[in-house]
Amino acid sequence: MDSVTAVPTRRAGSIAMAMMVFALLVVMLAAAVPARAATAKVRSGSSQMLVDQTMVTELQSKHTSINAIAPMTYKPLWTKSGMLRWWFRAPMVSGGTYNCVTKTGMFYHNGSMRWIEASGATHLQFQMEGIRILALAKNSYQMSVTYQKTAGVYERITFAQATNTPGFTKNGKAIKIGGIQFKLTDAGEAALKTALHETDFSRTPVLFDTDMMFTLK
Repeated sequence: MDSVTAVPTRRAGSIAMAMMVFALLVVMLAAAVPARAATAKVRSGSSQMLVDQTMVTELQSKHTSINAIAPMTYKPLWTKSGMLRWWFRAPMVSGGTYNCVTKTGMFYHNGSMRWIEASGATHLQFQMEGIRILALAKNSYQMSVTYQKTAGVYERITFAQATNTPGFTKNGKAIKIGGIQFKLTDAGEAALKTALHETDFSRTPVLFDTDMMFTLK
């Protein structure tokens, strides 16, 4: 009798387990749908990047400046105490996306930055092109760029990264992510050192204090 009654019991247990797995899958799918639905294309926008006085002072000590190549724009900003900061604005181009739920996305920019080391008779240059900002999480951002590594050879690297939690405001489809604290990566520093023949660049100070302002479709 024991062996006869065990079969329905095992069968009932298997059915119960299958129902639990099915219910779990339904919950997971239901949670995933809103996140996917929240992803939208970027209609327009710009990123404003501020090189603060600490980094400006270091770069000037290395006879190095940063210029904007159109349509990126640049202007110097002076503090009340007379300290210089460099301000850049890079317009966004189509193709980017952002998810307001997961705080993730990709932002493409137009324009370039040219670093110039002018201590010698021949000026050395490092040009950042194809600037992309990747939002990996609410407290994880990367700045990806391409540069000419050797004659005719271009390479894409993660030039800078940020691990702070910036401000986030949303007004309808208008978004502002303010205060992304980008610092040089190993790859970014290595590329600068090779191109500009410098011994090192500080990675502790913030390189680009960045605000992104954009509108979603």
